[in-house]
Amino acid sequence: MIGKVFSGVRVEEIFAGPTHWEMRTPRGVFTLPLTRAEYGQVKWADSPNTIVARTPVSGGGAGRIVAFEVTRAANGVDLLAFGEPPTLQVAEIASAEFPFTHPPLVTTISFSQTVQYRQQVGRFTLTHTQEWVPKAPFGPNDGTYELIGREVGPVTFETVHEATIPFSATIPLRLDREHNLEFGSTEEGYAWQLVDIAADRQGRLLGVVVVFPTGQPPIQPASVPFFVLDSNFAPVETAQRITIQPLLPSELAAVWAVVDLRTATVLASTAEPNVVVTSTRTAEGPPWDAAGATPLPQTFPGLYRHQVDQLNGGPSAGTFHLRTPFLFSPRAAAPPGSSAVVEGREGDHSLAVTGWMRPDLGAELDRLRLLSFEVGDVQRVTGNYNYECVTQPCSVDSHFAAFSAVTVRGGLVEPPARFFSALRARPAPPSGERLVLLGDAERGGFPEDGYLVVWDPDAQRAAMRLETPGSFHGIAHATSSTVVLWSNPAGASGGPGSYIVSLDGTRAPTLFPQTDLRFDFVLLDPHYLYNTGDLKFYRMTPPLQRTPLPATLSDAAGNPRGDYHVIRLR
Repeated sequence: MIGKVFSGVRVEEIFAGPTHWEMRTPRGVFTLPLTRAEYGQVKWADSPNTIVARTPVSGGGAGRIVAFEVTRAANGVDLLAFGEPPTLQVAEIASAEFPFTHPPLVTTISFSQTVQYRQQVGRFTLTHTQEWVPKAPFGPNDGTYELIGREVGPVTFETVHEATIPFSATIPLRLDREHNLEFGSTEEGYAWQLVDIAADRQGRLLGVVVVFPTGQPPIQPASVPFFVLDSNFAPVETAQRITIQPLLPSELAAVWAVVDLRTATVLASTAEPNVVVTSTRTAEGPPWDAAGATPLPQTFPGLYRHQVDQLNGGPSAGTFHLRTPFLFSPRAAAPPGSSAVVEGREGDHSLAVTGWMRPDLGAELDRLRLLSFEVGDVQRVTGNYNYECVTQPCSVDSHFAAFSAVTVRGGLVEPPARFFSALRARPAPPSGERLVLLGDAERGGFPEDGYLVVWDPDAQRAAMRLETPGSFHGIAHATSSTVVLWSNPAGASGGPGSYIVSLDGTRAPTLFPQTDLRFDFVLLDPHYLYNTGDLKFYRMTPPLQRTPLPATLSDAAGNPRGDYHVIRLR
């Protein structure tokens, strides 16, 4: 049975030689007329006779991405080589400049945000009552004032400034030179990267790109004044300014797209052509933006003391007032009554997002409850603070008057899935392009659950193929019908394991426990598991079991690991 399954194919490899790119088969090791100095990457394309190569981008110039056809013998299998060392013949069949001369537009984000800002201050009254005690020789100024009463009032809080700050921007996510992570000059608004190159069976040069919107849109931040209380406790604007930044939701982490590199055309994108983000955020002035734990309370005072000295009798009889900022103690105290609580609100208050996922992906994620932008209170932080001694000797918290500062943060209650990794299936299936997407959703676990989704944009369908609860995870080796998913569950005694996942859903995922198939193995189309060390196929069911096939690749110094594919024998 093994012979029937495996005997009709052989494996071929492209690898980097000392000066040139090379190819090896069971029949020999051959030199490609492509130097490593010129081409930084060479790999197999979808067609068995096609390779795709990329030159690096240097300075302000452009690189090239080129598809070549490799000449084979009349039997359609053996490679034609000439000279010494044996050198293959290749013919250029397609090329594209990179970066793009006319950068394509992946999507446009229409961003609108309103920030509701508030500054609060607290104040309390400390009253000292002092009685004049005459002393010999009992003249009008002979005597002292002695403290006969001390009263500490509760803290009360009031709003001294409010502001509504609107932000809006249109952010085109365009694949231009300036925003490229590899050789660009800016990450303002977004950055992008070409993560894979390919050539399909029709000879189109394709690229898989990822675009990362940054958390801060390309909008100038606003500022609001910071207010203090004067000697009469009236609010006074100072030169201090509080910066208010517009923020995109961090869940809008990445857009994946397939691009025709020659025509600079976006063939498919995980996002729709227009993404609309509308939000309202709240921002609290310091120090109550962090439950009172601001690093510089002297710079941004949030508590004031009104000291009243009542002098009875004597030469200075009267009532005296002193109003000053007051540094409260960071020492924790038992929570006081509700009359001494200040609440600050930070973060999202409302959020609406449309177009972030195209309909086929969106429908699948929505079915799985992985596309929610519902906002609610997600964190509540309380700081308890002592502010004035009440009972001598004031050696423990209960001897102090205290108040509480609470910061309530708004955010997404069940954040949507974020795809942080994607692989193009090679070769693409007959239905068209296929991407394998791996993501998670930041919902409080560590590590997060993983979600493996197969996306066929030409066929307009998407389906989740595997969920890995609470694990670290990664994907590798996507063929037209299978992919490897590595998973390391949190707290699992058995360690990491690898799944071989059917992308068409025709077979249940196969788990290889305590095995990492990402590095010493590759999946080859349609479903061969190939060991790059001993150069043999292994059975696709655990435990790992070597087979005698295919024919072993010819020896190469160090058994270099390169890029592999399968060719059918005729």
